[in-house]
Amino acid sequence: MHRLLTMTVVLTLASTPALAAGETLQELAGRMYRDATGGYLNEIKTWLGMGADINYQLPYGGKTALMGAVSGGQHAIAQFLIDQGADLGIKDDTGRTALDWAHFYGDKKMVALLVAAAGPAPVNAAVPPLKTPAPAKAPVAAPNKAPSARGVTPRAWTDKARWPAFTHFRVGELVQFWTSTGWRRGVIEEVRSQQDRKYLISQLDQPTWKDYYAWGEVAHVTRSPYWTGFFVGEWRLGEVMAVNTRTDGTDLYREFSYAAASEALKINGDGTYLWKAGGKVTRGTWTPATSGPGVVVKDARGVAWTLVNHTNAIEESIRKLQTARLYAPGQMSVAANRPMGR
Repeated sequence: MHRLLTMTVVLTLASTPALAAGETLQELAGRMYRDATGGYLNEIKTWLGMGADINYQLPYGGKTALMGAVSGGQHAIAQFLIDQGADLGIKDDTGRTALDWAHFYGDKKMVALLVAAAGPAPVNAAVPPLKTPAPAKAPVAAPNKAPSARGVTPRAWTDKARWPAFTHFRVGELVQFWTSTGWRRGVIEEVRSQQDRKYLISQLDQPTWKDYYAWGEVAHVTRSPYWTGFFVGEWRLGEVMAVNTRTDGTDLYREFSYAAASEALKINGDGTYLWKAGGKVTRGTWTPATSGPGVVVKDARGVAWTLVNHTNAIEESIRKLQTARLYAPGQMSVAANRPMGR
């Protein structure tokens, strides 16, 4: 039987009924983009009800909430945003629309949804290339230009059991970071506060495409001991989170409920693993992930899953957890966590 843990966060509302104290419309729009990517419909409805601009473009990259839904493969969210008036013609800093990105990700269902919403407009235009062709004459370098596209090789991290500590990577260094389409390379442009524990990274092949990434999703580009050593230990699998928002007078309540993990995955330092799921125990030998940090294990059906680190400041500070996810082609990812200080 699952245990249900409920957390309630209370925020005091400002004099304006729809906007919480300390919030700005820009912050709300940023959260809407995040939740559109993650598929949190109730959250999006809350931000819109509080005045968020459905067509707001993020300062770094120019992405909209609709583009976030496209990148996350969230078809129901995309349809909801379109129904609420999302502009399909907006282009981000790379010159792409939401439809362009749907083509780029190869999401046929999303393409069909966006095409239907756009009406009879032509849909066979070529998707803009990832790299902008070089101009005939190289422009004169401007002041405050982004770091070199190649970046500087960061210092090595020799601890095989711990992830590189926050601030280990510095501005101008070349790293890889996890996205919904896997590991990509970029250059550190900013190191956020210790409270946020995030890096602002510009993508290597699109320097104007910048975003913040949790420190647990940023790593060296060369294979290091922690790429596998960090994952050694026991992980709890299958936890489910539900979020509810309600108001009571002048207070806004955010309630987070967690159905406790029902499975377990133990990664052993000798290269073996033990996976308990559905009353069955699967034993085998894990292998290093080929594309970046992570380990690959197989379930009882023989499906290969890759365990990827997603540790972030929120889970660390509130729930005292390290977090990760299991990914397999064509499968829904599986949440994993374990207590800090293992």
